[in-house]
Amino acid sequence: MIIPILTTRQREILEFLYVGATRKEIASSLNLSPETVKMHTKNILDKFDATSIRDGFKFISQYITYYGSAGLGYQTFLKNIYHRYEIGPDLITCKVRRLSEGYVVHGPLKEHVYSIGGTNDILSNVKINNEVPRNLETSGAFINYKMASTPPLRDGEEFTRDLSFDAHSINEQKLHQSSIIIGTPVAKVILEVVFPRGIPDYINGSVIKGVNQSNLKGEKNVTIVENETSYIVEILFPDSEQQYSIDWKFDTNY
Repeated sequence: MIIPILTTRQREILEFLYVGATRKEIASSLNLSPETVKMHTKNILDKFDATSIRDGFKFISQYITYYGSAGLGYQTFLKNIYHRYEIGPDLITCKVRRLSEGYVVHGPLKEHVYSIGGTNDILSNVKINNEVPRNLETSGAFINYKMASTPPLRDGEEFTRDLSFDAHSINEQKLHQSSIIIGTPVAKVILEVVFPRGIPDYINGSVIKGVNQSNLKGEKNVTIVENETSYIVEILFPDSEQQYSIDWKFDTNY
């Protein structure tokens, strides 16, 4: 689903439509005429490419879950994320780049937040859009880097986030996994691992949902490509709040 941009009034009316309120009830609650509500409703449905609330309920429900007043509080939608993990010849260091492109759904967006988590690696040379981030906080297993958006971005405005850093295995053991946890809803994610001397014999793409881990091979929204040195997983409309990973093992002869 590509998230539409709604006006403040359209968001208000959508909340009522989602819970089954009638046109008359909405008009009374918002001090509007029924004809005005009808007009807004048509414009809302057009943005969701639907002919009725029932027809567009799946996508409307997702919008309410992510961006509604009682939802998860997301403000942005990402058109794509490119996550590149380039392993050094020593197999214990790597260079990581995460390039994201998206737009604001519900502004104003006053700051960008970049989270790195689920790793025991030592991080260094962290940069965001080629600048060293100044605002840093730790939340559980995550490190959150924050940079102010000046001026704040408004609804529909696009942005690019370019996060890069070096990583070093904390226990000097060979690296074995590259992963990303999906937060903000996104249309496409590309995970690429680049190996210094060809792809290892064992390698696998997976997604962790709760306590269950599933293989990505054969999934209808997933494409896996291997070339001489890279293993690439492309995922269309990945599930939010899930972890997608590429795992591998270096044998003794690598």
